[in-house]
Amino acid sequence: MRTNSPLLRTFAMLVVLAVALAACGPGTEATSPRMAATTTPLSTPTRVGQTSSPAPTASVLAQVRDTPTSVTQAAPTPSPASTQVASAPSQVKVSPIDGATMVYVPADTYTWGIYEKRQSAFWIDKYEVTNGRFKKFMDAGGYTNSAYWSQTGWKWLQSKGITQPLYWNDKRYNTPQQPVVGVSWYEADAYARWAGKRLPTTLEWQAAAQGTDNRIWPWGSVWDPAKANAGDGSRGAPVAVGSYPSGVSPFGALDMAGNVWEYTADWYMLRPSNDQRYCATLSSTWDSSFGQDQFCEERRSRTFGRYPSGGFRTAASDLP
Repeated sequence: MRTNSPLLRTFAMLVVLAVALAACGPGTEATSPRMAATTTPLSTPTRVGQTSSPAPTASVLAQVRDTPTSVTQAAPTPSPASTQVASAPSQVKVSPIDGATMVYVPADTYTWGIYEKRQSAFWIDKYEVTNGRFKKFMDAGGYTNSAYWSQTGWKWLQSKGITQPLYWNDKRYNTPQQPVVGVSWYEADAYARWAGKRLPTTLEWQAAAQGTDNRIWPWGSVWDPAKANAGDGSRGAPVAVGSYPSGVSPFGALDMAGNVWEYTADWYMLRPSNDQRYCATLSSTWDSSFGQDQFCEERRSRTFGRYPSGGFRTAASDLP
């Protein structure tokens, strides 16, 4: 039966509206996937019994990455150009014949000019050879026993009639603790042979003086006139060995800068015309002047030269 009652039409409209609302669900909001991704942060799943915590921020992650794994962190190494470089504790022995205190230089790679060279371990005198030690050589027949001399050295000695260092009786240079001066390379070599040792090579000498860290001076890379008898700190003559303990080298050798030039075992050249051989001498001396960025000057010295600023120290590959 068809009816046009207003009441029935109103009831039908209410039924249709109720069905539509039920299909949409309560409280539903239409949101695009892109907006949901940018406005709703993702959370980390949490296990049962675990309290959730926010993800670490970028600053926290940076702190974690930069935190050292060890408990202590080494202090930065100071620049050698601005501070003194500490020297390692030295190993010491006494040479049995001449009684010299010697320090140990370990095998390592050492810088020589622009080159790096591997050097075997060796021993070197802690001090320059003194007048007192050289007198032992003289008392043992040093100037009369050819067994202590090279063939060339003995020939030179006999031709000159030399029996002692040139300045042996000069009060400016002859106290027992001053380094012996006025000796030729031949005399230094003879002393080393008598003592059962030898002269150091140029590389050995520099290794003992400067170590492995490319410092300019034995104590560091800043010139200090209070640490060497040289340049603007010179006393005008050789002084007793060991007078500058603060100028110690990395391995415990003293007076590697200042006091006297020191002979080494290396040769510079040979002049065939007159057989004048030249040897290398190292260090800076009481009568030298130099720039504050210069450790030592390598010089050519005639093997028969006998200078008031020239001395030596000895070395050994091994000691008993």
